[in-house]
Amino acid sequence: MGTTCFDALVKAVDTWEVKQELSNRGYTDLVIQMGCESYTPTKSGGEDGSLAVDFFTFSSSIADYLRSASLLISHTVVIGKSPGMLECYYWTGFA
Repeated sequence: MGTTCFDALVKAVDTWEVKQELSNRGYTDLVIQMGCESYTPTKSGGEDGSLAVDFFTFSSSIADYLRSASLLISHTVVIGKSPGMLECYYWTGFA
């Protein structure tokens, strides 16, 4: 996995506004799977209480990432897992 380019999505997720909203909603870690993006997101260890951000460019399997995720943001859909509920939001407009 990780052979397609989604620069606009990676840039959008890497904005202060998105990271702040994720943090406000209780998320502590953001892991970004990248492909051939020319944009490189900003890594952060979250030492100051902010969202910890990491990324990887290729993985032969993302199954472990998916199993441990509480939120998945993809190029077509956002799926959030919460107790007893599955939310699905379609995002459009990434340019």
